[in-house]
Amino acid sequence: MPFWTGIRKTSVSLKDSDILIQEINTLIEKDAIEPVRQQDAATGFYSTFFLVPKKNGTMRPVINLRPLNRYLKKIHFKMDTLTKVLNLVKIGDWAISLDLSDAYLHIPIFQKHRKFLRFSVQNRCYQWKVLCFGPTSAPRVFTKMVSVVAAFLRTQNVRLVVYLDDWLVVNQSKNQLYQDRKKCLDLLNSLGFLINREKSSLVPTQNLIYLGGQFHLDKGLVCPTQERIDKLNMAILILSSGNAVSAFHFLQLLGIMASCIELIPNARLFMRPVQLHLLSFWRPSCQDLSIKIPVTPHLKSHLSWWKDSANTLRGQYFQLAQTSVTITTDASKTG
Repeated sequence: MPFWTGIRKTSVSLKDSDILIQEINTLIEKDAIEPVRQQDAATGFYSTFFLVPKKNGTMRPVINLRPLNRYLKKIHFKMDTLTKVLNLVKIGDWAISLDLSDAYLHIPIFQKHRKFLRFSVQNRCYQWKVLCFGPTSAPRVFTKMVSVVAAFLRTQNVRLVVYLDDWLVVNQSKNQLYQDRKKCLDLLNSLGFLINREKSSLVPTQNLIYLGGQFHLDKGLVCPTQERIDKLNMAILILSSGNAVSAFHFLQLLGIMASCIELIPNARLFMRPVQLHLLSFWRPSCQDLSIKIPVTPHLKSHLSWWKDSANTLRGQYFQLAQTSVTITTDASKTG
């Protein structure tokens, strides 16, 4: 149980304060937060906001719930992954994607627990009325809730994958997909969900981006998006530009490589030398992330494979070959 640590006040520059106040007003309009009564302010648990840059260059306020997460129990759960998508889609499929707007805000917080989701800005105290981004338990809670919705749609012969607020619906028939789209939209609207039409792709297509993969459904092929390749090349450039770089930068590169395992043939094989090189100079259990790792010619030779677009952009076929011959064996009675 989180204990009282006082009212933590969010402090930002004068330039950024307008952004923060605008975000708070927006949350109030959405009925996502509420003011805390003055007589109740000296209880609960307070977190602070910080600003992060968006892709368009503007700043977005984010609540820092790291202190609160120390008190939350982490429960393992399963989410749909790119592997699930590759097992679902078939060559020749048509697809649409749905993006739920303010997805977490559809889940109310129990009245007595709202005091643990408080923050203070300009001497005013607020608390969340609905689930916000940040709690360790939030992805699990939301996934468990929408999985019930997805399960019902599957009983209606809708083929879909659900990754938090990002949904993919596929069908071999373009006309049938329009009907599946109507089933999804009607059900989601009846449950109070809002669809972000700008981020959704509601017109059936055989070429779309989902979970970082560029899908070419007419060819049965998936490859990394250009954005992911750009991140990969930038991470490789950081390693290649010096004689030694931090373990942190190595882990960044390995994280991007790992995200491409399902998208680039033999990715796991060619990232292994980079892993072994890092672990030969760094012990994660007892050494800091800032420790410098030498960048050797041997390592650069392995990075060259990742810099070749013929390797990274050739794609992975998700249509499995048909079995032509089946061979069965039994345990030998000798040897």
